[in-house]
Amino acid sequence: MFVLAYGFLLFSLIIAIFLSYNQQQNSIDYFKYIGTLVKITIVPLVVVVSVTILRKVSDSKRPYEEFNFKPLLARKKHGESFPSRHIACASVISMVILSVSAVWVLGIVFFLLTLLLAAMRVISGMHYVRDVVVSLGIGIIAGLFIFL
Repeated sequence: MFVLAYGFLLFSLIIAIFLSYNQQQNSIDYFKYIGTLVKITIVPLVVVVSVTILRKVSDSKRPYEEFNFKPLLARKKHGESFPSRHIACASVISMVILSVSAVWVLGIVFFLLTLLLAAMRVISGMHYVRDVVVSLGIGIIAGLFIFL
């Protein structure tokens, strides 16, 4: 969780620099700029915290635990399969990129990479399909708040 917090700080800094660059290129209202900065920082943070709490509460077994096979990635972790924090974070970050990027294709590319990551999480035995589908939904729905 400690590393995740630093990741969010780094992510927020990168987005802030990106928005600052855009602000220099175009005339942007500072109130809109600050509002966007707050949304692209708070929404992903809320997703991580809420998904982490949901994982602790549900404590679902992982496929490699339930079907007793060795996962492709060596893991000692048990439970907390539902929902996938990786996919929820990746999908909300894709939505952030889609919302701030002047080139909307970049957001689509990141979302396609998120779908690839979701498939890899299922194939590797780390998550069930339902884990990644619900996580995609959480990230996309939360990401829609950025556009409001």
